[in-house]
Amino acid sequence: MEEKIESLLAAAARSGGELEAYYSEARELSAAAFKGAVAGFTDSRSGAAAVRAVEGSRLGSAFTERIDRESLAEAAAAARRNASFMDPDPGNALYEGSDTFACEAAWTNDGVAADAKKAQALGLEAACYARDPRVVNVPEAEYGEVDLYRAVANGRGMLKAERHRLCYTYAYVMADSGRGVETGVHIQAARSFEGLDPAAIAREAVARAVGKLGAAEPKSGTMRAVLENGAATSLLGAFMGSASAEAIQKGRSRLAGKRGWRVGSPLFTVVDDPAGPGLRRAAFDDEGLPAARLELFREGVFLEPLYTVYSARREGAKPNGRGFRGSALASVSASLVNASIPAGSLSLESLAAEAGNGILVTEVEGLHAGLNPVSGDFSCSARGFALEGGRIGAPLRNFTISGNFYELVAGLEAVGSDLREDVLDRFRSPSLLVASLSVSGA
Repeated sequence: MEEKIESLLAAAARSGGELEAYYSEARELSAAAFKGAVAGFTDSRSGAAAVRAVEGSRLGSAFTERIDRESLAEAAAAARRNASFMDPDPGNALYEGSDTFACEAAWTNDGVAADAKKAQALGLEAACYARDPRVVNVPEAEYGEVDLYRAVANGRGMLKAERHRLCYTYAYVMADSGRGVETGVHIQAARSFEGLDPAAIAREAVARAVGKLGAAEPKSGTMRAVLENGAATSLLGAFMGSASAEAIQKGRSRLAGKRGWRVGSPLFTVVDDPAGPGLRRAAFDDEGLPAARLELFREGVFLEPLYTVYSARREGAKPNGRGFRGSALASVSASLVNASIPAGSLSLESLAAEAGNGILVTEVEGLHAGLNPVSGDFSCSARGFALEGGRIGAPLRNFTISGNFYELVAGLEAVGSDLREDVLDRFRSPSLLVASLSVSGA
């Protein structure tokens, strides 16, 4: 099947002019348990193709969900027609490479029976109930997997294809102390069914729910804070779009004119390594460019933004393989692949000891509604624990954290050792100690 798709794409891209053909396909399977029974099981497969054509400096696009020679030829003709209706833009161009890349591994079934995957979801739910008598409900216990295939070809002879498999399991747990209900969630991802640990997922989800019981509101104030790895990933990751060259060019980022400038603490480094540790991989982007290792920030200095072919051409720069589509039906935009703040040497407990008195933030919610990507300001609800004399103390709830992203990374004081590799995020952070965070509570 994949060989047929690749040959069809190559034929479409060779049909004349400046043309690019792209195809993506996903097979998704999930099994959910509830109250000791399989509550849901899905196994679906979908794919679509996109064609882009450049006529002069006009860019046209077309899409099709029918993958055959005739349909792709029609999409190519439609893309050329659509280009004639667009305004000229000197930034419009396609990758000029003619290189090829083919996957080494075939896309095959993992050999694990569907019943085993259902059993994992059922076992996860049972393990959550068994861990603590205060667990009163497990609304979600699920196993899932996604097989991803994508290919891109152009009229210069380029043809690249890649396959990846991602598996995940998560539990959502409710615990009741008799004085109130609290929730806990934990998710783990891997490249294979065997790489998951349902017992560890249950243990962490239950611990998070039970650990919140009896939570109170903190006092308001500005204080030192430890951002646990998940909270740090969410908070800092929400601003990584500011490193997009397009955002900078359109005045939607404070990083405009700051290339080569120090914008954060010497401890603030962000590296996007598509071949490094982590689950997100890409040998090339969705425009066909090699996706090489990229340092966005090094020791607080902003080094290089995320370029697509378009945004690089707009400022006479070299694209760096960060042009991706959310799906075949979406346009190309800049995206991270597998970025992270490199792990430090301090455990979460050591970061708390360094903080002294302050707050440990373990969860953030409503972040995307409460942030300004241009100014860097943010405000969102949060959960966590008091830090008392360098120890993790009582659980806290019903408070808001606020601040500014650039001030936050400028005040980065220590980096934790707990960078997770078993999550699906395109950006990952270990736990972080920051000098100041505004907390609004009681």
